[in-house]
Amino acid sequence: MLALALVVAIVVGTLAYALVARPFIAVQPERTPWDLADLARRQITILSGQAAVAITSLVLLITLAHNSPDVQSGPFGTLVIMVVVAFISFVGDAIQFMILPDERPENRSVVRGLFQVGALQEYRTLMLLWLALKPLVDAFGLHEPAATLVWLLGGTALVGWLGVASSGYRLAILRKRPAFVVPTIGVVIAAVGAIALRLGPISASAASDAVLWLVIGCWFLNAIAFVYAALAPVVAESEGGRRWIDRYAPVYSLTDLTASVALLAVLWVMLL
Repeated sequence: MLALALVVAIVVGTLAYALVARPFIAVQPERTPWDLADLARRQITILSGQAAVAITSLVLLITLAHNSPDVQSGPFGTLVIMVVVAFISFVGDAIQFMILPDERPENRSVVRGLFQVGALQEYRTLMLLWLALKPLVDAFGLHEPAATLVWLLGGTALVGWLGVASSGYRLAILRKRPAFVVPTIGVVIAAVGAIALRLGPISASAASDAVLWLVIGCWFLNAIAFVYAALAPVVAESEGGRRWIDRYAPVYSLTDLTASVALLAVLWVMLL
């Protein structure tokens, strides 16, 4: 719970800053660097493939574990939960891109915000699935490769968010400074705080429980994203609702981005 509480504290701080600073760009460019409708269709294919890989891998791993009595139950149980959450989230994200409205002048900011929400969920879920490789190799006793793998996966997760931050900036949802500086501060605080927890109250044996809480936190972020993607187009049908989304969608986008990188940073440290 302490690890998840650290992430929640960072999220609350980011939300408070975003509500005060309101990191939005009032005038959005007419054209984006991408055809969002075409890009969304491509993401559906990618996400469907990732979901298929996740569930197929899970079935194979359970079959393999059943025939291998030496498999360590603790890491394997963590692996199963991480893969199941990733599978559910990939399917949910594909549905979000499937129901993405067409971009028109009157709903430009709404559609771009929805696309950014889907991109963030894709990044968060993909990193979760990749980090699940660490408990996988631990479960089969491959501790030396696991020690190297966790650093490679952690570095990938902590650098990969730059692409999503760039997307938010290029879609004119966030200004440049909030898009890159605020999540960077969140990552640093999350990593330092998580290391302090590992050196203090969270022992190696308790870290597995922390990992499970963080995976649940990832699922919760994805559930919020799905609800937002379902309701935002409906709310934006009215003029007042559209103004409300124009005002607060960037706040949600920045908070979601910082929450994602902070959660993944803490998760990575707990897997060390």
